[in-house]
Amino acid sequence: MPDLSMALNAHKVLVAQIRLMFPEETEESLLDSIEGLTELDAAIFSVLRHAAEREAHGKAIAEMIDTLAARKRRLEEGARTIRLAALHAMLEAGFKKLAAPDMTVSVGSGKPRVTITDDALVPDDLCRVTRAPSKTDIAKALAEGREIPGVTLGNPEPFIVVHRK
Repeated sequence: MPDLSMALNAHKVLVAQIRLMFPEETEESLLDSIEGLTELDAAIFSVLRHAAEREAHGKAIAEMIDTLAARKRRLEEGARTIRLAALHAMLEAGFKKLAAPDMTVSVGSGKPRVTITDDALVPDDLCRVTRAPSKTDIAKALAEGREIPGVTLGNPEPFIVVHRK
């Protein structure tokens, strides 16, 4: 992968030199003259190909993460099922405690679980409420000319669009 900053610096130096030699030239004709003389365009294409390759690697890793996460869930669920089977066997046999050289197992009584039967009846002081501004709605309101306290509209940032063939 070429060094983009070196290619850009070489391009800038060449532009400056040609401007000195031909000060009367327009910006457009100057850029047309320089277009094929530097490696900047090739460097840009190269780094964008490298970016696409990194994105592909990222997608592949995300798929691997999803596959491994599903495997992890299956393993954990299997372990939970095995523990429940062991608990069931101990309860059926009336065992409260078992000992082996590598572990001790006992049956605990557990804690009562909270069951919500109607969310609307639970007092507010026992609820979590999340307040988050909706940037989509805020942007729409700003576009309509509405002034919103605590909100400013920032400058747009340029971005690059790459169409793959």
